[in-house]
Order: sequence, then C-alpha cells, then structure tokens
Amino acid sequence: MSWLIRISLKNDVAVVILCVFVLGYGFYSATQIKQQTFPDLEFPAVFIQVVQPGASTEEMETSVTKPVADSMKSIKGYVPLPALHRRMPPAS
Repeated sequence: MSWLIRISLKNDVAVVILCVFVLGYGFYSATQIKQQTFPDLEFPAVFIQVVQPGASTEEMETSVTKPVADSMKSIKGYVPLPALHRRMPPAS
C-alpha cells in the first residue's frame, strides 16, 4: 500500500483530477437513476379520499366506495383502480 501513497503524494494534481472525475460521474449517475415514487398517471385523473370516523372498512365499502365506483362507470374512458380501505386509530 505504500506505493499507492508514494505515487499519490508525487502526483497530487492527478489525484485531485481523479477525485473530481469520480465525484462528477457519481453525481451524473445519481441523477440518471429511474425512481418511481408515484405511478404514471394520464390526466385528467380523479383522487377521492373519504374520512368517516368510527366506520368499519365494510361500512366504508358499502356506503362510500361502491356508490362512487358505480357512478364513475358512466364516465367515458374510466379505468377503475383498486380501492384501499383502512381503519384509522382513534384520535387521542
């Protein structure tokens, strides 16, 4: 390992240039990473969120999700997506 230290000390400009190159390539690579946080959506899109405190997931499905989904079926180009029902913990 001492040969690497010796060469680095003799060629300090080359070491700096190499470090800049490696950092530059790392920054370029980081910006090119494809990361899908949100799904691709074609607009116009509609997002519906309903909060009904104390309701069970079954109640939400029958009283909210089904009627909304049935009424949306009449819209031209409607593509149904799965609905998510979850029970929230009571507020403290």
